[in-house]
Amino acid sequence: SLITIGGFLFFVYPRLSVYPGESLDSYKPFKVPFIIKNDGYLPLLNVNYSVTIDKMEDINHNKFINVSVGGISANISKLNQNKSSAIFIDRVVEAPANFIQYAEVYINVTYKLYLIPYTFTENIRFKTNRKTTGEYIWFEDYSGK
Repeated sequence: SLITIGGFLFFVYPRLSVYPGESLDSYKPFKVPFIIKNDGYLPLLNVNYSVTIDKMEDINHNKFINVSVGGISANISKLNQNKSSAIFIDRVVEAPANFIQYAEVYINVTYKLYLIPYTFTENIRFKTNRKTTGEYIWFEDYSGK
């Protein structure tokens, strides 16, 4: 029946979320760990992630566009239900407090679902601007998808 098929798809369809965690220093934009979490019911396998700086400008108006951030990629062999992993951009990209005017990053994630050979892909865009207080708050940017 249609209800059985819908229930089965709801159970097996992967649900992966990526979101900014709590800032370790709100005056430095890259001191925010991004969290990858398995919100689905089945384990995710071969989870790979990488980070690309789509656009960034510093306070001196130097612009950076489409910069692949080397050193920020990983393979998680298995991410079980309700488990998460953190991405620490600040380990590779360092900026003094209040030096970045704005930044837009893509977090690119590929993964497979347990027992299904298909590779799923997520490219999630996040954005931050330096506030008048000097603090940075990251949010998901749906306009860039």
